[in-house]
Amino acid sequence: MTNAEKDLYIAIGKVLWEDWDPIGVNEFPEANDEYNGYIPSIFRLAVENADQQTIALKLNEFVQVNMGLFGDMVHCLEVADKIISVRDSYKN
Repeated sequence: MTNAEKDLYIAIGKVLWEDWDPIGVNEFPEANDEYNGYIPSIFRLAVENADQQTIALKLNEFVQVNMGLFGDMVHCLEVADKIISVRDSYKN
């Protein structure tokens, strides 16, 4: 993994923690690794240039299937847009 890819990986984790946070734990610093298991899949989609819809569907799938919660596709689309913005910033 290149340095830029490592930075992107970390940045995606930050977006998941700060913006996605489907279970509402980001106010608790001790839970800061709660979403780390989801980073590899989202990172892979990002480096494969997945579009907003594809990333959002994966995020929503995690919420529904892995967490057993009702998904919020609108929120997942917003988060996916942030992930794409982060990805694009590492390409320049």
